[in-house]
Amino acid sequence: MKDSESLKSIELKEKLKDKRSIEKLFEDGSDVEEEEEIEKKGDLNHMLINGISDMNIKIAIMLAFLYIILNSEIFIDNVLSKIDGTLDDGRTTNKGVFVSSLLLAIGYILIDLVF
Repeated sequence: MKDSESLKSIELKEKLKDKRSIEKLFEDGSDVEEEEEIEKKGDLNHMLINGISDMNIKIAIMLAFLYIILNSEIFIDNVLSKIDGTLDDGRTTNKGVFVSSLLLAIGYILIDLVF
């Protein structure tokens, strides 16, 4: 019984010693900062993969469809033609482009809320 208790106490002392040495190593935080700097740096492939993996594909696809709809003849003839100054001889004016871009921004906000 005493042997098992002394063995446990020795193990606890070793664990405590290891814990203190780890705390001492990271006390000033310099080693942690060096590790973070190494992780932040990367080559172009690593950066591209991280950028693509963070992208929300659903939102990108929905925005592409919304853009196609906003630039379609159906939208231009049925919606933009109802607003004065947005069309000139069947072509969109600066005001028409502004209205379309405003609707695209509002659409993005709504899509972002949903997804």
